[in-house]
Amino acid sequence: MKRYKLGFGNKTALEQIAISRRVANGIARLPAEHRQALEQHSVAECVAAAEAVENRVGILKAELRAALAGRSETLRTMRGQTANAALGLSLLAWSKPEVRPATGLSEVKARHPVGMPATPSLLRVVSTDFEGRVRLRWKRPVRRCLFLIQTTTDRAARTGWKQAAISGKQTCDVAGLASGRKYWFRVAASNTHGQGPWSQPVSARVK
Repeated sequence: MKRYKLGFGNKTALEQIAISRRVANGIARLPAEHRQALEQHSVAECVAAAEAVENRVGILKAELRAALAGRSETLRTMRGQTANAALGLSLLAWSKPEVRPATGLSEVKARHPVGMPATPSLLRVVSTDFEGRVRLRWKRPVRRCLFLIQTTTDRAARTGWKQAAISGKQTCDVAGLASGRKYWFRVAASNTHGQGPWSQPVSARVK
């Protein structure tokens, strides 16, 4: 017996209705004695019901598009009227400060320039399961900045500082360190205004 594929998968509602309509039309063209054996499936009735529902959905979609367009126009009008009224309120509040709380307007706060970032705080070393590697964590001083990480093996943590990594996050893994050796670490934040001060160094003996 041959198998036939209807192909309902990944089809739109209209495409599925068209497939079922072809089957219903095929049944209708059969001789009466063969058609009677298939009438129990009521394909034609199901197609008619599906078409009615799809037509109703189309009407609702059109109504929704019209409602959305109407909403956009109503909101546009509302914003214009509110802006005009707010201008009048702001002038009233400027001339009569005692009515300012009743206007419902929020004052715009002056922006403070970020400037050069401050020192990263709370620098600490977190041990890892890998030899020759440590993980550093700190708290960022400003929202947008990069962090420069340096290391040294100088016991006084004064000289020999070398660039170890650059990170955009508040954490960084420093690898390639000598196992069993003590290292000092420090972090500085940098943005478009320049590099800020270095943090207080912290030390750790590498695993």
